[in-house]
Amino acid sequence: AESGQNIETPLAAAQSLHDMLIQSWGGVIRVFPAMPSGWTDAAFHDMRAEGAFEVSAVRKSGRTQWLRVKSLAGEPCVIEWPGEAPQIYGAKATPVGKERYRVDLKTGKEVILAAKGMTTFTIAPLAVKASSLNGSGFSV
Repeated sequence: AESGQNIETPLAAAQSLHDMLIQSWGGVIRVFPAMPSGWTDAAFHDMRAEGAFEVSAVRKSGRTQWLRVKSLAGEPCVIEWPGEAPQIYGAKATPVGKERYRVDLKTGKEVILAAKGMTTFTIAPLAVKASSLNGSGFSV
């Protein structure tokens, strides 16, 4: 536990979790880029990416099911989607290299990239058994 003026440890822990879920650097938005192999399911809603983007995504069984990118500033973005080419909804996406897609979005507009066969895009809490949590609240 941290107290007083020492808050570095919780901030470092929060940043580590953030970096596992989303990274945006070099002009590319990446979701779930550093997930441990044992954490096969994850979801997040409206996390921010460089360039004024809100990003939401769902991962199940170790694969990204879908991700949504909403532009807050009307700028183009490049999204990394590993594996088989995604279905794309809401905007035109142009392939720009291996597993990357450029999307031009106006302010307030969004694009969804989804695994083949995905037609429902819902964020919901993940089911976790209390008996599987360690002392930090993470599933083991």
